[in-house]
Amino acid sequence: MLTVDTATPTLLSLKLISGQAIVSGDLSIKSEARRNRNLRVQQRQGTGYLVKQPEDAGARATIRAEAEFYSLCSKEDVCCAARNFLPTLALFDAETNILFLELLEPACNLWPLYSDVENMGRAVEACNLLGYALATIHATFHAPSLRTYLDRLRHHTPWILQVHRPSPGLMASISPANYETLSIIQGEPDVCRRLDELEESWQGLTLIHGDIKGDNILWVTSKSSSQGSIKIVDWELVQRGDPAWDVAGYFQDVLLYWLSSLPQGDSVEDMIAKGKRPLRTLQPLLRAFWRGYSAVAGRNNETNVLLSRSVRYTGGRLIQSAYEMSSIASALPLRAILTLQLSANLLDDPESAQVQLLGIFDDL
Repeated sequence: MLTVDTATPTLLSLKLISGQAIVSGDLSIKSEARRNRNLRVQQRQGTGYLVKQPEDAGARATIRAEAEFYSLCSKEDVCCAARNFLPTLALFDAETNILFLELLEPACNLWPLYSDVENMGRAVEACNLLGYALATIHATFHAPSLRTYLDRLRHHTPWILQVHRPSPGLMASISPANYETLSIIQGEPDVCRRLDELEESWQGLTLIHGDIKGDNILWVTSKSSSQGSIKIVDWELVQRGDPAWDVAGYFQDVLLYWLSSLPQGDSVEDMIAKGKRPLRTLQPLLRAFWRGYSAVAGRNNETNVLLSRSVRYTGGRLIQSAYEMSSIASALPLRAILTLQLSANLLDDPESAQVQLLGIFDDL
């Protein structure tokens, strides 16, 4: 395991940094707190790197899958358009399962863009480009030449779609708040039925990211201009799956941002009433994303069906978020209750939610 103190010799031996950078004091190595023990390597006069290294056997498998995905996209001509929206693979050490990616900077994730109300045009541009990028990646892996790779990927349905039918192992390891979350879900027969329907309708059509959220989307700006580009990062959960799940990930992200902007209150109604960021001010981001996605997917009935399915899967993703909010809590947080209510409303009437909640019309 590389650390801030021990990484330099390895970086030198792999020729990722130069001795001159060390001598001149131009080298900076910092810990980058994420899911694994990552390092951020920066050089004033050279390429910087994000070093991803696994903490356990499960992480070794996911980092290896991510590295294989980047390697494939860097080599296959059919992936030319998709690779524009991915970080650049510098090196993967198969013996140690350490992944070296070229550092993306200056960059920020989506939520700071959402919060910059004075420059919402930049956020709209980023979301539109994200939709275009995600649809391009989904479309790329429909290519017959990539079918062998696609079939090798894991292809299970998301665990949250079965959460109302928990296994004994899950019940033995959950928090009191998770138990309360499960009780609420199981007490709503319509929600359970909708989750069953989502599981049954799952389609393993193409390659998906599996964890689309603002934290995994970077808006990378040029040092010489105000223009930016989108990079989708952290492909550890890459799999063959349903593109609607990725689209739902983005829809959910904007809704969670809205929920996070609500102040603490004594009740859900009180929180919404005191909120300073009405949902309608964020709906242009959702519309911009869908315009970008449909520009690649095509504006046709098939794409409209995908939109409808994505809205439904947003309900499932919100349940997962509520569950994760409660993972270390002794009592169910009020924000998790609000997230569950939002999910139940969305699952109950997805057609109305698409227009009234997301602000998206089929004929965009």
